Amino acid sequence: MLSFFRPGQTIAQAVVQPSVQSVLWKIKAPGAVKTSYLLGTCHPFGKSWVDANPVLYRYIKECRTFICESYTGKDTTAGSLIDSISVNKPVKTAAELFGADTTLVNDHFLQVGWVEKPTDVLNEATSFSEQIGLIMLMCYSLEYQLIKPLGVVREDTGMDKALIDYATGEGKFMIGLDNVEGLSGINFTEGPGSFCGVIVQLIRWIDNVNMSAGEQKKRDEHLAYINLYKTGLRDYGTDRIEEESDDLSNVLERNRLWISKLLPLLKQGSCFIAVGAGHLFAGSNEGLISLLRDRGYIVTPVRLENK
Repeated sequence: MLSFFRPGQTIAQAVVQPSVQSVLWKIKAPGAVKTSYLLGTCHPFGKSWVDANPVLYRYIKECRTFICESYTGKDTTAGSLIDSISVNKPVKTAAELFGADTTLVNDHFLQVGWVEKPTDVLNEATSFSEQIGLIMLMCYSLEYQLIKPLGVVREDTGMDKALIDYATGEGKFMIGLDNVEGLSGINFTEGPGSFCGVIVQLIRWIDNVNMSAGEQKKRDEHLAYINLYKTGLRDYGTDRIEEESDDLSNVLERNRLWISKLLPLLKQGSCFIAVGAGHLFAGSNEGLISLLRDRGYIVTPVRLENK
């Protein structure tokens, strides 16, 4: 039984829980006329999820500015995530990246059809940027292996790109929140909450390797999150974990960097903001919704009606 629900409980019954809310939120400053929106995206979903919620296109069209995690078009202050976290970083060996889990990683990817050991490819890379690109590819590959039984498959156009493409086509002012200076000091490759840590965790979840009761609970919560997200909802109660958690540190650091960039943009006019759903209520008080409310903004959920 997935841990979001009690035995016999349906998704429709679960939405009465206070922590279960929409993935879309309306933002208003006190006394402001214009409305902005904050969408918590789920990166594994594709354009079909966005198309099933056409109101998103309408809200983007109504807004002056489109804001996302990374956008490298006309916004010269922004950088791609890979570029931002790779600047001035030396190439690492696979053993440095995965340590004692190197064999676990190789065995899994060879079993699912990879021709080469991923660690061999990492060791042949000539730049840290190239290594990060492969590591992120490994993360996405594993995520789709995990959630395939839920009917979520990889699409040619992911939901984030679908939103960006529509906003660009509408001629919106495009802004990326990530930047090289801000992200260069964050460690994305070492520790449980890093990309490499996530790879090891996903392999354990998929192959049921050395799974403690706590890890099984985390896996069930993640699968329940994916299932619930199909309906445009998220249980934000699972995001309220201790700030010192390794799984959360990078999320919180990015939120702190982002809020300083968001505030002046929200004052300038209506914005549509699309960032990973985990950033909305992350931690006890440093999710984007809490950070905005602390600064006087009124942030309320907007129910999506899937078509």
